[in-house]
Amino acid sequence: MLNFFDAYCALGHMSAPVFGQEFATAAALSAALSEAHISEALVYSPAAYEYDPSVGNQMLQADLADHPNMHPCWVLLPPATGEMPPLPQLLSLMQQQNVRAVRLCPSPARNNFSLAAWSAGPLLQALAEAAVPLFLDLSEVTWSEVAALLSDYATLPLVLTGVTYRLDRYLYPLWSQHQNLYVDTSGYQGFYAIEAVVTRFGSERLLFGTNMPVYSPGAAIAAVTYADISDGAKSLIAGGNLRRLLEAAYAG
Repeated sequence: MLNFFDAYCALGHMSAPVFGQEFATAAALSAALSEAHISEALVYSPAAYEYDPSVGNQMLQADLADHPNMHPCWVLLPPATGEMPPLPQLLSLMQQQNVRAVRLCPSPARNNFSLAAWSAGPLLQALAEAAVPLFLDLSEVTWSEVAALLSDYATLPLVLTGVTYRLDRYLYPLWSQHQNLYVDTSGYQGFYAIEAVVTRFGSERLLFGTNMPVYSPGAAIAAVTYADISDGAKSLIAGGNLRRLLEAAYAG
């Protein structure tokens, strides 16, 4: 049986939950993971982009305290406004609290900032130096911004979420040129899409994700379970790749 580690999961109230679905408590999320036979999950708080990142991150830490199979993914802001601790202190705090992945939500509808070097550059450089995986939803960035991040911060593992099956003509050139680009599989479920990526680029580029509670987990699980690839490749996509990235954070 595959050891699934969900790379893309939300915990907490949402202002507009899809079909009314949300995990109000860690216990509710834990039950959903158990029902789907998902061993672990990397979890972020919607409150961190719908209200305030620092508050959302603190709520997340408290919610996950008794759930060691759920791992925090903090939402961060660029340092200029001083809404978060100075970068050395922030990275130290993250390491102390075992925060090994982060998410940025730069769109105007969310945290509203620029990913350009004049704004987010110091934060991105600090994350790259620490090799902390950065999650970005494709709905919030342009492909030009993605390409620039990959080029400018080559040691920064960049994980795109919200990627659909129709985007290979964007993904393939970037995968060909950059080793630090990863995609979660929650929406990347085209016909033989996983098989094609594994054949051309290897099995290290994909991370199993469900996007719960927005999506139910069954389709994402089935896409990996029944993919026409080796058992070793399935194991990496199901959880091995994410575990490797999280373990590498702060290693330098």
